[in-house]
Amino acid sequence: MAIQRFPGLIDIHVHLREPGGTHKENFLTGSRAALKGGFTCILDMPNNPGSPTLSLAKLEEKIELSRSARCDVGFHYGTDGENLDTFSEASHNSNVFGLKIYCEHTTGDLLVNDEKKMEAIFSAWKSEKPILIHAEGERIAGALDLARMYHRRLHVCHIASARDLLFVRQAKEKKESVTCGVTPHHLFLDASTEVMPRIGDTSDQAALWEGLADGTVDVIESDHAPHTLQEKHGSSPVYGVPGLETTLGLLLLAVQKKRLSLETVVKLLYDEPKKLFHIRDQGKTYIELDPKKPFIVGSLGYETKCAWSPFDGWELFGPVQTVILRGKPVVQQAKVL
Repeated sequence: MAIQRFPGLIDIHVHLREPGGTHKENFLTGSRAALKGGFTCILDMPNNPGSPTLSLAKLEEKIELSRSARCDVGFHYGTDGENLDTFSEASHNSNVFGLKIYCEHTTGDLLVNDEKKMEAIFSAWKSEKPILIHAEGERIAGALDLARMYHRRLHVCHIASARDLLFVRQAKEKKESVTCGVTPHHLFLDASTEVMPRIGDTSDQAALWEGLADGTVDVIESDHAPHTLQEKHGSSPVYGVPGLETTLGLLLLAVQKKRLSLETVVKLLYDEPKKLFHIRDQGKTYIELDPKKPFIVGSLGYETKCAWSPFDGWELFGPVQTVILRGKPVVQQAKVL
């Protein structure tokens, strides 16, 4: 077994819950979870329950709160279709990396499924920064039409089915400006886990693995969505699972099973996210780990505030031993400092 060095990883899709849900996570605990998982840059989503990022004031509040984070944190701006007049200033903020539209029901109250509102949003977002969508089925097709019409960059988050992946593959074959991501839970878990989009069947998962192999899938995004176990097991189950501390280990499990190469893992977790979201170089930043070293999920404890994982007890690979961020040690001997 040998320690290898990799660049600090990038996760373009996390929910750090601050403000509005700090009993589940906050910028400090979420960023510590990121570092433990090898991520030195994470991009936070706008659908904070009760406090969504729909205004410039809310964006500035989040930026200020994020000063407690231990790694780099950026943001996606949100929309309900009623804040179009803020798009120009938001899109020019260096802390904003994209605009997120929720076209399906999920955590928070940002649902946009009106065709006229969707068109108004695409028209008003006059930026090279991508529009990210949470969408399935024909809503993906509709967003692709709007992206084509208004010459916008489109990123389809957490693709979960063969049907939805086909929409993206066909658009890419036409050289359209579209990218997509897949989460580890959609690759490794089954439909008994409450997430959105729902986890598909084995044929859907086989299609996702094929998409990773042929390059249709551009990035792996954890969709880190922490909830307390009490909330998760309550009478009204909440959607989402924590993922920052297990994403890399799961992909290295796939390497051990010959489903991915190490080079592909780096591409999915660093090269492509950095390129697609124009993320600045961190400089003197790297992680060190042995990609063949096994570990049991949960045996090393958790940094995420919710303190659990749907992969509890799984044998994964490559516990991160060292993280250096801009020349400063932030993880040593597998412990966040």
